[in-house]
Amino acid sequence: MHIMINSLTEFGYAKWILHPLSLAGLYPYSYSSSVLFFLSGIQQVAGLEMNTVIFIYTIFLAVFSVFATYLMAGTLIDDDFFKHIVTIIFSTIPAMVTYTTYTIGTRPLLIVLVPFLMYLLLNKGNHIKQIILIFLLIPFLFITHHLFYFLLPMLVIYILSKICSKLAIYEYLVQNASKKYSYLIPILIPIVLFMVFYSIPVIFKKFLEEGSRYQFPIISYIRYVGPSIIYSIGGLVYLTLKQNKVFNEWILLLSTLSLASFIYVPTYMKWFIPLFLVPLAGIGIINILKAQNKKYTVILLTIILIVPIIYTGYFQYISKYEENEYYGRYIDGTTYNTGVWMKEFTSGNAISNNEVFSYRIFAISDTTHFLIPYTTIDAIYDFVDTNVSSFKRYPLSSDKFWFDGYEGPDFGENLWYSLHELERSPEELEIEYIVEYVKANGNVVWNHASFPSKIIERGHSESLIYDVGTIKIWNISY
Repeated sequence: MHIMINSLTEFGYAKWILHPLSLAGLYPYSYSSSVLFFLSGIQQVAGLEMNTVIFIYTIFLAVFSVFATYLMAGTLIDDDFFKHIVTIIFSTIPAMVTYTTYTIGTRPLLIVLVPFLMYLLLNKGNHIKQIILIFLLIPFLFITHHLFYFLLPMLVIYILSKICSKLAIYEYLVQNASKKYSYLIPILIPIVLFMVFYSIPVIFKKFLEEGSRYQFPIISYIRYVGPSIIYSIGGLVYLTLKQNKVFNEWILLLSTLSLASFIYVPTYMKWFIPLFLVPLAGIGIINILKAQNKKYTVILLTIILIVPIIYTGYFQYISKYEENEYYGRYIDGTTYNTGVWMKEFTSGNAISNNEVFSYRIFAISDTTHFLIPYTTIDAIYDFVDTNVSSFKRYPLSSDKFWFDGYEGPDFGENLWYSLHELERSPEELEIEYIVEYVKANGNVVWNHASFPSKIIERGHSESLIYDVGTIKIWNISY
């Protein structure tokens, strides 16, 4: 994404947009685009380095999420105590802290905007400004990330609930039910709907990640929601059993249960489900505090809020992620300085023998364009032709239709491999520099695989123009 933002700034337009669906990443050579335009706009207006722009962007997301969550909580329970608890929990859960800590991502913007959308939907009154914002926000979220699809059940539930409310269907069911069993209706509706949603992936074999069907991915959800998931279970049970649910409580409850359709897609759901579990956790905490002696309320509340913060702090800042020398989470100083050096002293095209390393160098050295194994970026920088006729639509019934749109050859990976095998010549693509990651010992580090690189071997016979021990740059002579 950093590289694509650089291309926007360099060319002045998005070279990956070949079709309106390209904005949403549903067309060949494309990617969800709103964040890319947003960050490039900040960079061009402010004249700042992208590293600084990213830092400002994540702080903006963090601050905005606090206000959006506070507003959303107020539509559920108009109580300052509840609103502050929900806001504190949401702003300190691992999922939120991870995505607002100095990183580019398209998911974070969607995640912080969903509470604001919920506020607009659930806020009482039909103000024209709210309606306009809703109709602007929904398509914006669509081109922000494919997590938007997880919002569709909530939007459908909201529309159907509005219709049922206008037609007084719920009141009709309660009034015409036997007095003996009428109290079961507000309990049976969410249970039945949960069973329907939960059965969709099982019956239709949809929304299933490999292996997730046989191993319930609860660990992923605990990891990214934190200890507050315990209170959310209490809040969910409470809302399910509550007799006199108001409209907004029905929306929260049914929207949460609708996510059961996606429960076996932890890769995405672990970021999205906290949006609904946190308000439920707030309800669970409020109920716990009400049941306690007021003498112990402050002590108990302090423990309830501090434990999740310690949990998040440990996993986000103290715990060491498992990293190897090629795929670390953060760019190291040598790699960054090499990118800065190339930005100052080189221009043209280059190739490296390490996939992740080459992405990072490319992002920093925006005057030198790297051939990397990613078709969209290679098309932007004219390493491959945008031949859309080589792609075909996935069938509408396929999950991949909604996430990728089209299937076709991976021209970027094919070209990268062929150059390292010297099946294609660097001269053909006007590649002037070979950037060697020395620790690879002359091999290609790509997609967790390793094999000898012939282009690196050729580089050893060319002019060495940069050497810092772990990184060498060779200038190809034609």
